[in-house]
Amino acid sequence: MLVIGIAGGSGSGKTTVVNAIVERLQDKHVVVIPQDSYYRDLGEMSEEEKRNHNFDHPDSIEWELLCEQLSELKKGRSIRQPVYSYITCRRSESEYVHVEPADVIIIEGILIFTCKKLREQMDVKIFVDADDDDRLARIIALDADPVICPFQGQEPVWFTGR
Repeated sequence: MLVIGIAGGSGSGKTTVVNAIVERLQDKHVVVIPQDSYYRDLGEMSEEEKRNHNFDHPDSIEWELLCEQLSELKKGRSIRQPVYSYITCRRSESEYVHVEPADVIIIEGILIFTCKKLREQMDVKIFVDADDDDRLARIIALDADPVICPFQGQEPVWFTGR
């Protein structure tokens, strides 16, 4: 089993790199574990607190669960990957993604290299770098999409610097 970590800033092209690797490895069983599935549940917070929450800080991720689940996959055991909703800022209590062990596991996210325990489980680490202007253009496009950014009418993340 090969574990690949792919990190980079918001809008850097991580998903494009992940898709290219998956396409190249068509003859292998590949699973992608997105860091975003492991955001901490913010159900107890007010709507204002949720809007002001910094999702780009390492404390916003439940690293313990991500590391534990990766370890289980490496041992040949399946996991129940959480399903996180950006709209409610909560994890589903009834839904999950059933993930089986695979030949290649790709972990993708902006913060995945901040967790030493997670980095130590990776065989390959890739950092995707992109020009700031290109990243900003992609982020603005994403923030303008109400499906992706449910807090319409609020200052976009790229403007506030959160």
